[in-house]
Amino acid sequence: MKFRLCLLLLASLLIPRVILAQTASLRGRVTDERGGVVPAARVILNGPAGLVRTATTDGTGQYEFVDLPPADYTVQASAPKLALLKPAKISLKTGDQILDLQLRVSLAGIYLMKEDYDFV
Repeated sequence: MKFRLCLLLLASLLIPRVILAQTASLRGRVTDERGGVVPAARVILNGPAGLVRTATTDGTGQYEFVDLPPADYTVQASAPKLALLKPAKISLKTGDQILDLQLRVSLAGIYLMKEDYDFV
């Protein structure tokens, strides 16, 4: 009887870990061109079968998506007057992965590159 109870207890501790290990999570930091963090940036994750999730960065520029099926995803991020040049692509495996994003100045959908202007 004690042996069965021990097996049951062991199984109840291991099964949730096995189930959780079959999901992926993605986290990272959103910064601007100068390396400054971007709080309140909107991060959009597009995945398989029309999966769309949205997150907002915290005060330190951090975002996180959890409980994702392992698959290929695209990630887009933006903030007022800032945007990614193009969506980031990532193939998520089980476990945690990090994807830091750098936003550039954008006015009405036009990306401004430092090389395009003579700063005085």
